[in-house]
Amino acid sequence: MIACSQHSLCAVAGGAAPRGRGAAPGGGAADAGPGRGAGRARCAGAAALWAALWAALWAAVALVLLLPLSPLPGGGGVARAQAPGADGTLAPPAPWRLAATLAHDSGAFTQGLFFAGGRLFETTGLRGASRIMELDPASGRELRRAELPARFFGEGATAVDGAAVWLTWTSGRAFVLGLDDFAPRGSFAYSGQGWGLTGHGGLLYMSDGSDTLTLRDARTFAELGRVAVRDGGRPVELLNELEWVEGEIFANVWRSSRVAVIDPPTGRVRRWLDLGPLVPPGLGPEAVANGLAWNPATRRLYVTGKRWPVMYVLEPGPATP
Repeated sequence: MIACSQHSLCAVAGGAAPRGRGAAPGGGAADAGPGRGAGRARCAGAAALWAALWAALWAAVALVLLLPLSPLPGGGGVARAQAPGADGTLAPPAPWRLAATLAHDSGAFTQGLFFAGGRLFETTGLRGASRIMELDPASGRELRRAELPARFFGEGATAVDGAAVWLTWTSGRAFVLGLDDFAPRGSFAYSGQGWGLTGHGGLLYMSDGSDTLTLRDARTFAELGRVAVRDGGRPVELLNELEWVEGEIFANVWRSSRVAVIDPPTGRVRRWLDLGPLVPPGLGPEAVANGLAWNPATRRLYVTGKRWPVMYVLEPGPATP
């Protein structure tokens, strides 16, 4: 989660002038007795000095108060200053077009979607209800399924050499199942939590709910490195389901309708997709957007969420200025 803090500024309000400012040495009245004109001059000089000091003070206060509101380069509006630690503006939004609406099992606690060889697969979670399914990409209808033993909480998965590598949440175990028959082919051990998984070119990218993606060897599952995900210098935490899309990683953010589009080598968020308009109403706080599958043949993105009764097919567009 991105923590936000607010900073307050305390201004010193002006008050009465210091007592005795016009008093003459020795406690007499400043304009009494000999030297009255000089006393008046001294009073006038002191008054001018105090006025200059107060003006300088209030100018400094005004400058500090107005600093967070600075004009955008080239005019055209006002932008609030970035939060401490940010090194630039936030990544821009990207439009998308709704191409189709498909059926989806409203009881499925969706953890991930992925395509392999033109076929669409889904994994779900919860102990006793974790399963992997092949779906008809034209209708969303379930074609076949296999289930994990009840003690495991399934998470995201991806395809590697004709098999599905399927994470578990806290068991530290990734199952390998054949995509043609869902027959077990082994498993991998890892430390920490497993959330989302995607891959390309012999590399896997794995999320664990933090702001960091772990790089793994696709054949051995050995850890090869890590990349921190940042949006304008700010950590993007709660990274969840992942999908490789034409050289970028699309990532659901848990408890959010946003999808981060990430540059894999640097972890920089290039743009955001907002799926908020697609979230079905009245499903409760757990029914978050989760599930991304890219069909390279049609260049369309399949999206759904936990317990959603629908799955959407989108055509993402480029980032808006």
